[in-house]
Amino acid sequence: MAALKIVIVMFALAPLALFDKRANITKSVILRNWLLVALGNLIGAVAVAYLVALTFIMNFSVEPGAVGQAFIKASTARSLGFAEHGVDGWITVFVKGILCNWMVCLGVVGSMTPKSVGGKTLAMWFPIFIFFALVFEHAVVNMYLFPLGMMLGAEFTIMDWLTWNQLPVTLGNIVGGLIFTGMALYVTHAKTLPAKQA
Repeated sequence: MAALKIVIVMFALAPLALFDKRANITKSVILRNWLLVALGNLIGAVAVAYLVALTFIMNFSVEPGAVGQAFIKASTARSLGFAEHGVDGWITVFVKGILCNWMVCLGVVGSMTPKSVGGKTLAMWFPIFIFFALVFEHAVVNMYLFPLGMMLGAEFTIMDWLTWNQLPVTLGNIVGGLIFTGMALYVTHAKTLPAKQA
């Protein structure tokens, strides 16, 4: 959940400081933040994928069992499966990225409102359940899924993953977080704030 909270801050809330013209916040600061958070998530996701792969295939000495095969099938379907449809597949993944981060951001923002732990849990759980149930695409989740699939023997390349999943998903996540959540919050709430003191 910590990675999901970082993503909402990264795509939805951090740019709001730029829109509000906060001191020392520039486009380059936001982009640097996005790149550093993405790099940290990628390093962590690949490290965990390696450890999980190691447990599935006995330190890379045997073929993956049923669970490993399921990861191979899922990662292949969500890369080469979209590639089969060309531009239509790319657009589909992009829209899945928008819807995913919209749900994730709603869950995290929703969890900030209730006072009780139960209320926070429910406000967070429903939108994130929708994201998982409808198999939307999340950039950070995919930084784990695709390397794991490749480590287990999936037959697609890093370029297949980047072109047909990671790039459109990341762009979709930015739109879902920034436009559907961040801008919606900014447009509906920024004008209700008291005037800033000089």
